[in-house]
Amino acid sequence: MVPAGAPGHLRGGEVGATPWTYLVQIGRLYERLATGGGIAVYRIAPKEALVEVHGMPIFEVPYFCNAWRGVNQSICELFCSKAYVKLGSEERRATRMTFTLAWAV
Repeated sequence: MVPAGAPGHLRGGEVGATPWTYLVQIGRLYERLATGGGIAVYRIAPKEALVEVHGMPIFEVPYFCNAWRGVNQSICELFCSKAYVKLGSEERRATRMTFTLAWAV
C-alpha cells in the first residue's frame, strides 16, 4: 500500500479519480492477466461494487483467491484512503469467485 501523500498515491478526491476509475477498466486488466473466462462489475452503491470472475480453474486454490482479493484492494487504495474486500465464499466454486469491494474516500 502506498501511504497517502507519497509519490504514486493519486489522492482520489484531489484529482477526481475514485476506485470506479479502476473498476470500469478491470476488464482490460483481466484480459491481460487471464486466459479465458470473464469478469463483471456491478454497482451496488456509490462506494460499493460486486465483482464476479468466471472461468478461472485456479480459484480452486484458496491462496490465489486471497491474492486476487489483495491485488484488487491494493489497486483501489491508490484511489481512496481505505478499501475493504469481502470474499463471497458461498458463491465460490471451482471456476468462479465473487467479492464485494467498498471504500472510504
